[in-house]
Amino acid sequence: MSRTFVVLCAVIASAALVACTSSSKPKQTPLGSTSAPSTLTTPATTPTPSPTKTVPLSPFEDDPAVKALRTWADQAAKAFNAGSKFHDPALTALETKSFVPLTANIFRSDKGLRYPGPPPFTPISVKSPASAERDVRACFVAYGFAVDPRTGKAPKKLQLVPQLAQMVNQDGVWQVNHLLSARDFSCASVKVAMPKW
Repeated sequence: MSRTFVVLCAVIASAALVACTSSSKPKQTPLGSTSAPSTLTTPATTPTPSPTKTVPLSPFEDDPAVKALRTWADQAAKAFNAGSKFHDPALTALETKSFVPLTANIFRSDKGLRYPGPPPFTPISVKSPASAERDVRACFVAYGFAVDPRTGKAPKKLQLVPQLAQMVNQDGVWQVNHLLSARDFSCASVKVAMPKW
């Protein structure tokens, strides 16, 4: 290996070292340029995103009638917590005219308590008797979810009841038409998620 070659390599290596360490500022890319500064990082500093997967409350959550029933439950609990204001337009818009006066009866047994979230339920089937109708069979938490506002605890034992929610589509809006006790299915082995606000 010649002396000239070794000296040349040393000069190139020194120039590369000076070029790498001479400036801590990244090189600016002029506007309109097609080249951009590198945004690559070393594998050791690259963050690994944590996958977040939300598990649906039931296989029927994408059904528009089930979505409307969940919205109704949310609004009804808020109306109850606000002093049983069941004629709130946000709630009555989700109910047929015949169902509006029945809502107060559904919440009557929880008088004096407070809802920490919408009344929980798990749909177990959805049927369409007609294009603008849905029969949602669901297991509702009838007791044991509402809490005593002084203690924050539910004074009643948790109890699931089978319910048939008859939903109708009026002018493009799904509404609760009836919420009836059902005897054609059991909630004995059903698990109900109880999300809170």
